[in-house]
Amino acid sequence: MPPAVALFMDSETFAFGGLTGQNTTLLANLSDNSGINTTGAGIGHEITAVLDGDPANLTLLNDAYVGKVDDFRSGQVKYLYKDLAVGPHTLKIKAWDTYNNSTEREIEFIVARTEQLALSHVLNYPNPFASATTFHFDQNREGDDLDVQVQIFTVSGKLVRTLTANIVNSEPHQKSISWDGRDEFNDQLARGVYVYRVSVRAQRDQATASKFEKLVILN
Repeated sequence: MPPAVALFMDSETFAFGGLTGQNTTLLANLSDNSGINTTGAGIGHEITAVLDGDPANLTLLNDAYVGKVDDFRSGQVKYLYKDLAVGPHTLKIKAWDTYNNSTEREIEFIVARTEQLALSHVLNYPNPFASATTFHFDQNREGDDLDVQVQIFTVSGKLVRTLTANIVNSEPHQKSISWDGRDEFNDQLARGVYVYRVSVRAQRDQATASKFEKLVILN
């Protein structure tokens, strides 16, 4: 069996295709019952990463691999990419076990300007929902303290509920606010389509970002 490879950017909460800053850290969790080949034994048997499908952007990651204490079968690669261009990127990782079996995995991410707060993958799950739903989003200010607000509106624009959260030392993927489908007076809202706005403010510099989405109540 080839090695198992799980890829993330900056944090293991990262969602495929999510946002990062221009300086971002690849995290690759590797495991194999025979152990991971980090010596490069065999021609081309290195742990490698290729940025944006360009062989000229190949990076050897053997020295970035750290095995788990008392477990030769698994470990993690941690590698910092600096000054990446704004926009979408891919990283393809290849790893080998000690029996010369290899695995390739790819991760996609979108680089936003680090000085700007940006949101992506704004959604609520489940959607539609009957009794409760949780709001999710990705953001590019990992480690920042954030003020988050979710406002729910009728399709005619009437504000029916405001939810807030304060997030300390934020992760790239957030799911800190849940909702039971009730309005400000704790009355159950009627079934149907509603609009919501997720607004985020970074406490250190007051940078803000917001996005609108729709949800459906099925009660």
